[in-house]
Amino acid sequence: MANPTNIIRNIPLDQVYPDPNQPRKLFDQASLDELAASIKANGLIQPITVRRDADGRYMIVCGERRYRAHQTGGMPKIKAHVVELDDEQLRINSIIENLQRADITPMEEARAYAERIAAGETVETLAAKLGMKKNAFRITWRLRLLDLRPEYQQLIASGNLNPTQALEMSALSPAGQDALFRLIKAGQLDNPTRLKAAARGILESESQTELFADEPAPSREDIAKASKLERAVESLLAVLGEGFTDGELRAAQRANPMRAEVLAEQLKLAQKALKAMESDLRRVSARAAA
Repeated sequence: MANPTNIIRNIPLDQVYPDPNQPRKLFDQASLDELAASIKANGLIQPITVRRDADGRYMIVCGERRYRAHQTGGMPKIKAHVVELDDEQLRINSIIENLQRADITPMEEARAYAERIAAGETVETLAAKLGMKKNAFRITWRLRLLDLRPEYQQLIASGNLNPTQALEMSALSPAGQDALFRLIKAGQLDNPTRLKAAARGILESESQTELFADEPAPSREDIAKASKLERAVESLLAVLGEGFTDGELRAAQRANPMRAEVLAEQLKLAQKALKAMESDLRRVSARAAA
C-alpha cells in the first residue's frame, strides 16, 4: 500500500526514470511542448509520484507525461512525492492512472490487463482491485484485442480501426480477420448490424471448414453414392430438357383434364424438392470453398 511522505522533494531530473512496464507508450510531442511551456510559466501544480529503487534512483509511479515535459523544457529538477509501494500495488496504480486518461488506447489498456492476468490475477479479482466489478466485461473485451494480428493492433493504436470493428475481428482466425477487414475497408459494413452479421457469417464458415477438415478421406462407398447422384441429376436434366410438346398437352386435355391438374401439383412438389436439393448442394459447395 502507498505510504506517501508529507514532504514534496525537488529531485534532479537525471535521477528520475520512467517505469519500463508503463502501459502508456505514445506521447504527443505538440502536447508535451504546450505542457512544458505551461510549467515554465506557472510551475508544476501537481507533483509527480515516484518510488525509490535499490540504487537510490526514482522510478515514476504517476506522472510520466509531466516528467517528459520537464525533459522537453530542459528543466533540471522536478517536484515529486516519494512513496513506498510493493510491485503489485505499483502495477495496479499504473493501470488506474492510465484508465483515467482520456487518450489511453485500447491496446495499451489490453496489455496492462494482460500483464496482471499473467501475474496470476483473474478477470474478477483484477476488476475488483480496479473498482470495475460491475464492468468486468470491459477487461475481457480488451484482452480479446490481443488475439488480433499485429498489423491490426497497430491500426487500433493509430485510430484507423475502431474498438467495435476490432472486437468483431478478434473472434476470427487470422484469415477471417483479413476477410472482415477487407469488407470494412471497402465500406460495406457501415453500421454495427452489418458488421456483426458479416463477422458471424465468417465465423460460421470457419466452423464448418473445421468440421470438414476433421472428416476422413472419401471411401469407395462415398464415391459410388456421389456418382449415383450425378447420374440422377443428369437423367433429370435430360427429362426436363425434352419438356412437353403441344400435342401431349392437347392429348391430356382431351383424355382427362382433372388428371392434368394432379400432374401440375406433382410438378409443383417436385419443384420444391429440387429447390431443397439445390440448397443442400450449394451449402456443401460453400463449405468446401471456405
